[in-house]
Amino acid sequence: MTRLLIIPMLLAALLGPTPSSRPFVRIESLSGRTIDAQLVAIAPDGRLTLEPAGAVPLTIDDLKRIIPIRIARPNIDELPIQQCYHLIGGERITGQLIPTNRPRTLRVEAGLPKPLDIPMDSLAAVRFAAQEHPAAKQELDARLTLRPKDKDVLIVVKDNKPVVVTGALERITPDGIEFTIGRKTQKIALDTAYAAVFAGVPSLEAQPSSAVTCKLRLLTGSELPGRLASTDDANIRLDAGTLGTVDAPWELVDELRFRSERIVYLSDLRPSAVTTHSILDIEFPPRMDRSVTGTVISLRGRSFEKGIGTHSMTSMTFDLKGDYERFTAVVGIDDTASPHGSVILRVLADGRELFKSPPLHGSTETHAITVDMSGVKSLTLETLDAGDLDISDHADWADAMLIKARPQLIR
Repeated sequence: MTRLLIIPMLLAALLGPTPSSRPFVRIESLSGRTIDAQLVAIAPDGRLTLEPAGAVPLTIDDLKRIIPIRIARPNIDELPIQQCYHLIGGERITGQLIPTNRPRTLRVEAGLPKPLDIPMDSLAAVRFAAQEHPAAKQELDARLTLRPKDKDVLIVVKDNKPVVVTGALERITPDGIEFTIGRKTQKIALDTAYAAVFAGVPSLEAQPSSAVTCKLRLLTGSELPGRLASTDDANIRLDAGTLGTVDAPWELVDELRFRSERIVYLSDLRPSAVTTHSILDIEFPPRMDRSVTGTVISLRGRSFEKGIGTHSMTSMTFDLKGDYERFTAVVGIDDTASPHGSVILRVLADGRELFKSPPLHGSTETHAITVDMSGVKSLTLETLDAGDLDISDHADWADAMLIKARPQLIR
């Protein structure tokens, strides 16, 4: 009988009182540490309570991201995903438009416990088509990169080609779109239009609002900016600004990415020196927060809001003044060039090589870089040809960021 009791007692001692419903997560810190634990709570002051507890206390300001650990991916095939709503900050929400009486507001069923109310003034564009059309998508990306200043743009597909119409987008409802051209307002069925781009800020590359301290990414592809309000065993609660308070079930969360004052994105800095060269004498200057061809940075199906797109035989140097402790990035060939392209990437600090990648091809996996920058005054990133000409050598330094040292507490 005693032996029969030993196993339950050992299990109780090992598992403790922690409820099994608490989410298991992987926590990536700015220092480069990775911690797998159960997330018990995040206090109002930003301190994390973990089980088992870590040796070094963590706060939100120490974090890069939190990723749920799952045995199996939940089935999201039946979630209503028909349209894609592009926010002016660069985030996207996927879902299905449903009726609402609120003026200048779109109500979207996005698979969350409650529908999202999206003010039209917070939108850069809406893609109505559930199915992709490569040429129309290229037109949409180009219009998003440089949004019109005074007229809305409607993109429709006619004879399998995108057609662009300018005017004023008056209303969007599940029944259709009201679009004014000149003095005439036309009603267009939702399923006959590909996308609409709203007039406004010229580009999506504006600095994020100080009210945004994290970004919640869902398995559906939606991205919600805001401030983390609270967490519990079932949900993440986000204060999402104009979108209101959003509760997202942990089972739908892909990652929670934090924006810390300790992070400086390399694409927000001006390089002190840039050199480029191409065998075909075609200029491919590096592009900030875009691939070198001007599209959203994408590596193996994952989109990145921040980063630098380059072509092979490009060198960029940044003056750091010794202010940072670490440089991190995710690198690879952009999806627009895949499966073609081949590059070698190097990171140099004050002329010393700290990282050199193996040849990266359009079909290979991405590489995560973490390099010590303590005391470094000059950072150089090189994108080199891998030896087989430079055709389609479109490489991304995605999520490239510099991390400041954690402030020392004064006693």
